[in-house]
Amino acid sequence: MKTLQLADPTALSAAAAVLVGPQPVLMLELPTVFALVAPPTAAGAAALDAAKRRMPGKTYGSLIGSLDRFRQLARTASLPPWLRAPGALQVFEGGFMRVQVGESGARTPTVSEGTHQGLLLEDGPHRAFVCLLEARLRELAEPEMFCGGRCAAPLATSANWSGDPDGSITEWGPARAFAQAVGLPLVIRCEPVGSSSGSYPIFQLGPHGVSLERPGPRDAQIRARVDAAEAST
Repeated sequence: MKTLQLADPTALSAAAAVLVGPQPVLMLELPTVFALVAPPTAAGAAALDAAKRRMPGKTYGSLIGSLDRFRQLARTASLPPWLRAPGALQVFEGGFMRVQVGESGARTPTVSEGTHQGLLLEDGPHRAFVCLLEARLRELAEPEMFCGGRCAAPLATSANWSGDPDGSITEWGPARAFAQAVGLPLVIRCEPVGSSSGSYPIFQLGPHGVSLERPGPRDAQIRARVDAAEAST
């Protein structure tokens, strides 16, 4: 298992090499939690299934690189009017957005009941890294994974066993043990950021508003930005 720092100039190439290889999954330390990352393909989803011993009926979210491309996945009519303008979804920085991308009954490894969720990381080294990684994966994207939408955002999920009662891994010791147990080829680490830890909050977007589906670090700050955006229209 190779371990690199996010700031290492070889980290991007190393990550891209893993994601096009025979075991296309790696561990990435995000600011609040450790995550598994894979390409937006059926093979990538299968690699995540194997790494997590995935329970049936689960789907995968993604790490948003290009906000514009993610916005193109979402059905415009399924968004609140104040979130339909270009760049409006930036208010969800630091959280997951769950948006309608297909018919209500549609299901793929990344779509549940027609919805897909993407994590928009806060502006900084992680966001920049994901943008570059998405560009490297663009030719691999499989539209059928997103109900026909062209999306190259890497798939992401918490780095733990599926259904683990201890929840998401936020400390390096358990993360390293998990990576070694799974036999992951690469782990990319980062310097500690702030004091918050845990899985990111999930916000459900619908034509009539936004609801918090899962609490998480700084969810109140995101909610305040959403409310301000609505009030300004």
